[in-house]
Amino acid sequence: APLGPSRPAWAQDWDVKRDPFDRQVVARYKRILAQNPGDKDALAKLRGLYKRHRSVKLLITEYEKALAAKPGDFSALVLLGHLHLGEGQEARALGYYEKAAALRPADPTLATALGDLYRQAGKLDEARAAYDKALARTGDKNKKKQLLRALATIALDKNDIAAARPYFDRYI
Repeated sequence: APLGPSRPAWAQDWDVKRDPFDRQVVARYKRILAQNPGDKDALAKLRGLYKRHRSVKLLITEYEKALAAKPGDFSALVLLGHLHLGEGQEARALGYYEKAAALRPADPTLATALGDLYRQAGKLDEARAAYDKALARTGDKNKKKQLLRALATIALDKNDIAAARPYFDRYI
């Protein structure tokens, strides 16, 4: 086939097409997330790679297959929760977070995520229980303040000023 007037023959040999979806980079992010499923930066980069060069649905499918191969994989459950949440599927995310929380009930980050989803769904009692659990297990001062504020707000949403006061007192 003729190369045409605008492309010399030597240029044909040097046109190397490289897939920007580097499987080694993907595997590296997946290893990081297997160790720490709460690493938001690694998840954002992995999700971005799939969003640009494949699809987030494919990434979800890959983690669902990994979970099917290894039921009870805490990291896969949390990551599926994060991914579904990122896709606006709060109910599915909640299901995965609840399964993960059953495996590690003492995880304050997961309890906070559950509290947030319960609160968005209008399940204030469940949200309060999750936030209380997270508050009891977190050592981070800023996170404690956020949790206390959330707990106080929930009490106010339920028109329970007496219950809100201790949270605000601790917050201050």
